[in-house]
Amino acid sequence: IDDPRSEGAVRDGTGKWVAGKFPDALTEEPGARHWRGFIHALHAAGLDVLVTDRRGNGLSGGVSGYNTAEQANDIFRELEQLDSGDGFRALTPSGEVLAGRPAADAVLAGQRAREMPVVIAGYSRGSYATAWIMHKNFVEDCSLDLPESGCRPPRGWANIKGAILYGPNAGGLGYR
Repeated sequence: IDDPRSEGAVRDGTGKWVAGKFPDALTEEPGARHWRGFIHALHAAGLDVLVTDRRGNGLSGGVSGYNTAEQANDIFRELEQLDSGDGFRALTPSGEVLAGRPAADAVLAGQRAREMPVVIAGYSRGSYATAWIMHKNFVEDCSLDLPESGCRPPRGWANIKGAILYGPNAGGLGYR
């Protein structure tokens, strides 16, 4: 929730600019309004946009919402679910809940998620997850948070064509 009336920066008693206080009565976390604007612009340009949880906390769950490497795996899982329909559900505009293959077909209109061109985008923490997706797909598929950690060859999905980072969070592993 990000109300445009919230002030991201305010002047203190001395006239110095300081960060606004959040959450305030209007905004939980600044930035979501801008992310939604990017999504709207991409859709208005004619692209199909599939949006998942803004924070990328997806299927993996776990003890923290900050494991962006695992969130990258969630995106791969989502694409696999779109292809197979396994574990996939969709809510239609009329309120009907679809499950399995019918849900996947409704979202993709008969296309295949592993064949259509895909561009991954992320805002803020999503930029980290996006960088991980690109690293796992093109460089090496690493899991570094488990007792038996290590790296495997890249996933090599040919339909992943690129990434858009909507945050300055691209450093570290995944940056290559």
